[in-house]
Amino acid sequence: MSTAIALERIATFDDRTPMRYRGILTGAAAIDHYITPGYSFRIIKLELNTSAPVAVSEDLVVTLDAGDGATYDTILLKQDLSDGSIQDLVWPADWDDQYESDDVVLLTWTNTGTLTYGLRIIIEHV
Repeated sequence: MSTAIALERIATFDDRTPMRYRGILTGAAAIDHYITPGYSFRIIKLELNTSAPVAVSEDLVVTLDAGDGATYDTILLKQDLSDGSIQDLVWPADWDDQYESDDVVLLTWTNTGTLTYGLRIIIEHV
């Protein structure tokens, strides 16, 4: 069963800058989490750091669970973390992509090697 990632507001540059929120996740087990902001949003970026390079071929997957139904569900990112023995990953999302208030973003990674990780996802309210 997936677990929600709590979103907290972060500072913006000025009053004209849209509100941004951050979700933080740490652990050493599988990632099976989601964000559901409840308002229209953009993903600004996702950052992942692991305690050691990933040696096991497993994908970090970021999926849009579209509020419009399963026909519109889309894989936004699928990255084999063992490809190049990734220890740090920064995924700058496409700024043109905007998601609706009933959309959910799922994040999954098996993490068979039980590496300790820190994950941050930054979104912007639009």
